[in-house]
Amino acid sequence: MADQNKNKGFIALYRSIQEHWLWSADKTTSKFQAWIDLILTVNYQDKKFMFNGKLTEVKRGSWITSIAQLCKRWDWSNSKVVKFLDELEKDGMIIRKSDAKKTVITIVNYGVYQDFDFQENDAETFQKHFRGDAETFQKHFKNVQLNKDNKDNKETKINNDNNKELCTELQDSSMQNTKLFIELILNDKTFYQVTEEDVDSWSMLYPAVDVKQDLRKMKGWLESNPSKRKTRRGIRRFITNWLSRTQDQGGTKGYQPEPVKRDYSKYEDSLAKAARLRAERGLQ
Repeated sequence: MADQNKNKGFIALYRSIQEHWLWSADKTTSKFQAWIDLILTVNYQDKKFMFNGKLTEVKRGSWITSIAQLCKRWDWSNSKVVKFLDELEKDGMIIRKSDAKKTVITIVNYGVYQDFDFQENDAETFQKHFRGDAETFQKHFKNVQLNKDNKDNKETKINNDNNKELCTELQDSSMQNTKLFIELILNDKTFYQVTEEDVDSWSMLYPAVDVKQDLRKMKGWLESNPSKRKTRRGIRRFITNWLSRTQDQGGTKGYQPEPVKRDYSKYEDSLAKAARLRAERGLQ
C-alpha cells in the first residue's frame, strides 16, 4: 500500500506551515489537521534527550508526548484524543506505547514516505533549491501575516476548560524533540517555550536576521509591556511578524549567518532500508 501511494507523487510541506494564520483559523482542530500535525512533529532523525533524569533515545518517525499535551495542543478533550489515537492505531497508521508518564507515538512507514533518491553530486543543488523555497514561502505569506498583526491585541483568552474532561497524563516530555532556547511570557502569565528547532526553522526563513538576538528582544519587550502580551494562539504570529520586519529592514546589523551545513549520508541508509523492505515484500 505504501508503494502504491508513493506512485501518486508528493509535495514538499514545510513545518513552518503551522505558523501560517490558516493553520489556526478554525477554532476546532480537525482530525486531518491533527494527523498532519503528528507527521510534522515526529522526529525527522534519531535523537537523544534527558527524560526523568535518564538519557532516552527517540527513533526517527517517533515522538514522546502525553495525552495531556495533545489535549492542550489540539484543544480536545481527553476522551477525544484517546479515541482518535485508537482509530489511527486500528487503521495501522501509528504504533502507540503508553505508561503513567508518557505516550510514544510512531508513524508507520515514516521512512518509506519521507526518503527520496538523489545523486550525491546533486547535494549542492538540493541545498540551493531548499533555501530558495524557504525564501519564496516567506515572501508569499508575508503580506497576509502583516495584515493580521493588528488583530493580536484584540484576542481574548479562550477558556479551554468548559465541558472538558481533565487530562491526567504528565507533560514532562513536552520539550523532548529539541532543547529549550527561551521562554516568552503570555497574556495569562504562563510562558511559551521556544526551542532550538524553532530557532533553526526561523533562521532558514529569515537568513539576514539574528533570530536568537531578536527573541531576546521580544522577551524584554513582552516583560515590559504587560498590556500588549500575546495569547498562546497568537504568539507565533507575533514572532514571525517581528522577524519579517527585521528581515525587510535589511536584517540584523553586523550579523553574519553561519553557512548551512546538511548531512545527506542518512539518506543512503534510509534508501537501503527501503530497498530491503521492497525486497521482502516481493516488490520491484
